[in-house]
Amino acid sequence: MIRIIIAIAVQAGLTLYQFDIRGAFLCAPIDREIYLKLPPGYSPPPGKTAKLRRSLYGLRQAPSAFHALFEEWLLKYGFKQIRGDRVTFMLRRCLSV
Repeated sequence: MIRIIIAIAVQAGLTLYQFDIRGAFLCAPIDREIYLKLPPGYSPPPGKTAKLRRSLYGLRQAPSAFHALFEEWLLKYGFKQIRGDRVTFMLRRCLSV
């Protein structure tokens, strides 16, 4: 699918952008309660534990949690998701000359 998009963009003289987000999995909120076993050497107050508020590398839900957050942002700013490919988005702009 992506090769077809690139070919069409080249043919039509369009600009394509691709990027990588550092720490992407660390910024997405998670939709369920997940509690952590505390690392050795850390002694919390009695009766306390650690609860995750955001996604974490290695967490099974991390990729889908980030994708949901990023997809929501792209759609909010006018991007359209390409049918048949969940990770490809398009923004159409009309330039007046």
